[in-house]
Amino acid sequence: GKAPRWHSKLFRKQDDRNLMEEVDTKVVLLPNLLNIDIFMALASIQPEHANIFHRLPIEGLLTCLWDHLLRPVLWMRIFFEFVELAAEIEWGLRDASDDSEDPYNYNSPLHSPLAWSILGAGLLRDLVNTGWWCCTHFHKWHQTRSMPHMHSLWRRRALFTRSLVMLDLPLMTVKACLLVSTIGGSRTKGNMEEYQQGMLALTALLQSIRWIVKLRFNFLGRRINTIIQTFFSSAIGEMMLLVLMFFCAVCVAFSIRTRDRVLENMVWFYRGLFYGDGDALGFMGIGVDKKADNLGPTTVIASIMITFVFSVCLLNLIIAIYSNEYDRLEQDFEVNFIHARAAACCELLLGLHKLPGRGGGCKALLPLVVGLPALGLILVLFVRQGVGHECFC
Repeated sequence: GKAPRWHSKLFRKQDDRNLMEEVDTKVVLLPNLLNIDIFMALASIQPEHANIFHRLPIEGLLTCLWDHLLRPVLWMRIFFEFVELAAEIEWGLRDASDDSEDPYNYNSPLHSPLAWSILGAGLLRDLVNTGWWCCTHFHKWHQTRSMPHMHSLWRRRALFTRSLVMLDLPLMTVKACLLVSTIGGSRTKGNMEEYQQGMLALTALLQSIRWIVKLRFNFLGRRINTIIQTFFSSAIGEMMLLVLMFFCAVCVAFSIRTRDRVLENMVWFYRGLFYGDGDALGFMGIGVDKKADNLGPTTVIASIMITFVFSVCLLNLIIAIYSNEYDRLEQDFEVNFIHARAAACCELLLGLHKLPGRGGGCKALLPLVVGLPALGLILVLFVRQGVGHECFC
């Protein structure tokens, strides 16, 4: 029969020049290879079995799906993330209005229809995508209940990924609280309260982190994935836990000796032990300003020993362990990069593929599914906020 059209893209047309190269073309004959179950299985592979990503069929499978379908979707998501971040920064750094009821309130103004609309559109998009991801994941889990191996692959615990738990859910929660607290900004004059300004700052911080984390799926940000894996490695976690336990023990013991508040002592010890702050060292009894002469020589000697253990031993040990973990993961950063892309393929397909389609139609629909709801909500809410401001001014 006639060969498919895409076969012609595997070979270059010959020209008149004598530039001939031998090309070895390999084709996978397994049908229905671009299956979500296969990508979920690849995303669930444990690190000790990650060498499978060196196999040529696996690399071709992930590269084909990523280059031909998901790359424009990811870049569009990065663009919308940047637009939301720019709106948050503009809202947060805007000068205080002159008609504020409190002359000493220099926070951002409550009325910002464009920024509010952009953040509302982003929140609605994230809620829809996250809800769709949960529904499709639960559907696959329920659909495969008669197949034990497939059922365990789509277990409910796999629904809560690290990105969802540590970034997406906290960001959506804080953003929703911020938007609800400022929803009447078009009807009132004045600036934000302190808690609203804090939520806006936290939203911008989480949005920046999520925008940076999304860059790890491109070649320009491949080593971001290595840095994240190093930070969440078991060796670093055990060392951080040990330091935290020792730090809490020291703070409690010092509070018993000085009869001060534990939280206040934690702040002073944190400044003194980790940063060598002069005032904090004086509070511990080893400063040059002699603020704590009444502690006695025993407490001063104990403070000197504790400072030595933290500054010389524990901190340098943390640096050494982090360096060793990073060097170990750096050797396999290509494998970790492909593994991260496999997990991203599952999240993008299950969370964004809402309309049925095949081939080029599906490729064209995915960016529209991401962008059109957000663009429509921006226009609607901007008109609504603008009309409300004109009515109540």
